[in-house]
Amino acid sequence: GFEMYAELLSEAVAKLKNVHTVRKQELPEADLPVAAFLPDDYVESERDRLQLYRKMAGVTHLEEVEAIQAELRDRFGSLPTPAFNLLRVLRIRVHLLHAHLRGITKAEQEVLIRLKPGDRFADEDIANVYAKLREENDARTLQNLSLRPMEGLALDTRVLTPVQLLRMAEQICESLATTRGARLVK
Repeated sequence: GFEMYAELLSEAVAKLKNVHTVRKQELPEADLPVAAFLPDDYVESERDRLQLYRKMAGVTHLEEVEAIQAELRDRFGSLPTPAFNLLRVLRIRVHLLHAHLRGITKAEQEVLIRLKPGDRFADEDIANVYAKLREENDARTLQNLSLRPMEGLALDTRVLTPVQLLRMAEQICESLATTRGARLVK
């Protein structure tokens, strides 16, 4: 809302003054069917919650997520499940950014890790994703992942628990950030 307006206004003024500005990258959305928020009884002050959400919205690197997690633990104690999930989703969004992916959307029976229009995965991207998943999950879990060459990777949510879904989404996005990120930056 206001922050975006202020940023656009600043860019317009800089353009009039013929000064080059760099727009801050926004994190891709990750719509996952899990409870991911700061509970009122964990961060009681609405002002503190809003400041923390603003801080999270400005994150672009994993070190910043870790710093927010440390701040939450220092100020408010152990993280309840929804706050822990929120940080996992934030990590996933950072990985999506570095993997140059559009985001994650959910449907009734799946979530889709989406490619940008006109993009596709390289063979090494998919090979690395499956290798990472095989290393850290049982073989049955891998059956819930399918490649859609023009759209992205789909995870079947009918069988996966929210914990499994978050773990797999994080593993997939981390793997893609490593392989795609390195290749696409060149």
